[in-house]
Amino acid sequence: MGLKTMIFYTKIAVSLIAGLIAGVIGISGIVGIAFFILTFFLSTALFLTLKRDTILNLGFYKIYREGIGSSFIAFLLTWSIATSLTLGQPTIYLATSSIGPHPICYSNGTPVPPSFRPLNSTFNAVYVVKLSENKTWKIMLGVYSEYEDKVILELPKCSVVYLKSNNTIGLSTTISLEELTQNRTRWGIKFAKEDSIIFAVYEGTRVRLEEGRTLTIELRGNASTYLVYMTLYPDHLQIETEFLKVEGNSLNLTGTPFSDTICFICLRDNQIYAFESHIYTYRTIGFEDEYLVLEKTP
Repeated sequence: MGLKTMIFYTKIAVSLIAGLIAGVIGISGIVGIAFFILTFFLSTALFLTLKRDTILNLGFYKIYREGIGSSFIAFLLTWSIATSLTLGQPTIYLATSSIGPHPICYSNGTPVPPSFRPLNSTFNAVYVVKLSENKTWKIMLGVYSEYEDKVILELPKCSVVYLKSNNTIGLSTTISLEELTQNRTRWGIKFAKEDSIIFAVYEGTRVRLEEGRTLTIELRGNASTYLVYMTLYPDHLQIETEFLKVEGNSLNLTGTPFSDTICFICLRDNQIYAFESHIYTYRTIGFEDEYLVLEKTP
C-alpha cells in the first residue's frame, strides 16, 4: 500500500471514530465541526511525527489536504447515526380527525391506556371541535378514563371527580402558598399574600382566609351560580366546587368561572373525558420530542 493511500484510509478511520465519539457524548452544531477539524489535523500531525522522513518528500500541504472531503463525509455519517441512536427519534402519536372526543393512539392505531399521559406528561385525549378547509383542525387536549362508580381525572390545574351513581361532577384545584409571592387568580378568584396572611377577592368582596377553616362562597357564571369551598392548609389552598349535575352526557364549563382550568367534560362509549379550554389550530402538535398527528377521516 502506498503512503498516500495509507494516509487517506487512516484519516477516514479516524474521522469515523471521531464522529462516533461526537454522537455518543452529545456534541452538536459548531462544536461538532470544530471537533472534526481538531481530530483531522491531529491525525495528520501524528503521521508527520511517525513518518517524518518519508512524508517530507510528499510535502506538508499534500499531506494535510489528503482525504479531507471524504473524511468530513465519514465524520458526518457516524456523527448523525450515533446522535440518533443516543438521543432517540421523535415519538409520533395519532388521533382521528372526526368531530368529537377520542383517545390518543400509538402509531399502530392502538389507544394509549388511560394511565399513560404521553403528550407533555399531561394529555392522552383529543376533542376535535372543527375541521377547516385549509386543512387545519381546531382541537382541545385533555385526559380520559374508563368510568366506573367513581373516577378521578387530573388536568394540570384541575382535578375532576365523577360519581356515576348520581351522574355528578366535582371540581377541585390547589395553589401552593409558595406561588403567592405574586398574586394568583383561579376560577375568577384573586388570591394575595400580605405579611403571611392570605386574602381572597371575588366579585368585589375581600375575605381573609384562616388556616383549617373552610369558607363557602358563591360564584356566578353566565347561566348559573356555583357554590365553592376554600380551605387554607399550611402549604396550600384547596378550592372545591359543589357537585354539578351532568345533563345528558356532557357538561360545558366554558361560560363558568372554572373555564381557566377546564372547559368541557363528556361521557362516550363507557369513557369519560375532560378537556382544557386552549384551542390548537394545527394538524400536528409537538411537545419536545413527542408529536400528535391528526389523521384524515376516510
